[in-house]
Amino acid sequence: MDGQFLPVLVLLLGASGLCGQGLGPRGPLEEPPEEKPPEEKPPEEEPPEEDGVLVLSRQTLGQALQEHPALLVEFYAPWCGHCRALAPEYSKAAALLAAESARVTLAKVDGPAEPELAEEFAVLQYFGLKAQEAPTLRFINIETTKKYAPEHGAPVTAATITDFCRTVLGGGVKPYHLSQEVPPDWDQRPVKTLVGKNFEQVAFDETKNVFIKFYAPWCAHCKEMAPAWEELAEKYRDHEDVIIAELDATANELEAFPVHGFPTLKYFPAGPGRKVIDYKGARDLETFSKFLDSGGELPAEEPAEVPGAAFPVGVCPQAPGLGPVLSRVAVGGHGQGWAEGVAPSWVSVILARKSQETPRNPRTRSQETPRSPGTSCSCPPSAPTQELCLGP
Repeated sequence: MDGQFLPVLVLLLGASGLCGQGLGPRGPLEEPPEEKPPEEKPPEEEPPEEDGVLVLSRQTLGQALQEHPALLVEFYAPWCGHCRALAPEYSKAAALLAAESARVTLAKVDGPAEPELAEEFAVLQYFGLKAQEAPTLRFINIETTKKYAPEHGAPVTAATITDFCRTVLGGGVKPYHLSQEVPPDWDQRPVKTLVGKNFEQVAFDETKNVFIKFYAPWCAHCKEMAPAWEELAEKYRDHEDVIIAELDATANELEAFPVHGFPTLKYFPAGPGRKVIDYKGARDLETFSKFLDSGGELPAEEPAEVPGAAFPVGVCPQAPGLGPVLSRVAVGGHGQGWAEGVAPSWVSVILARKSQETPRNPRTRSQETPRSPGTSCSCPPSAPTQELCLGP
């Protein structure tokens, strides 16, 4: 089980543990219900082959992950022109890798026939790919969250697919970090807009005290604190040595500052060096102001994180994706989606690498806990419905 899922599981078990202690629906005197023996799961099917490529479904994905140390998966649509053009190259790549006994096995998933799997992987937004960039490759190791990209403009052929896989697995490709373009008006509002490309310049300006909110557009807690953040920026807008800024951490990646929950607040004080202070206090104008006025120190009477909590109260954890079971390679595509016979928004190739634990099939929407938009958080870039909100 991926460690990033543990907070969710612990919270669920903790909630069920309240029953029988005067806090649950049964009360302290009621006998617990008799546990039913677990149902036996039917054995998973062996995936069939087509032109040397495994054909996967929800029923066969888990079995394939257990049998193959590295699995390269293409999500496609039969009507998609890019998919049809890639098909012979993909088969050639499968033959090349098989001939050299490589540890990568090629597979594919018919997206329209397996909509739950296609939606689960949500490759286009996961990698920040744009339709006009297609076809291209992306690789991510979920264990480290590092992404890799081939040389810009390289054609997607059997040779480039196999070479890219070999090079990434061999450690010969430097990590690739997503970044939006710097907005022309990034510094015109009280809250400055940072992206990956201007972060270093602003955050480590030795003449400025920079307070940055790392957020996700979908996060309910980020939206809840947004008014206080705007008020803070307005209050200090005439202080030449203070910058209040925000960065969309779902669209911009910083190698030195991985973000594990939203919102994350960091303070970069003026002066030499690269000093960083994590803010863990209350999210209101008064406490923010005290923090800034004290030079980045939280007053002793202010609450910090809840002791023992996996995440601070009111924080949405970063997307777990599919855990260490999978690492991913994506080939960008075109179109709008799978629905109603329209060409897919991407053609993806995902590199799935086994962990030491038993792989599991990805969860689907039908297995998720229902959530309302106002009280919970979905979680791009992985899959918009994979994350539970751990806040109150």
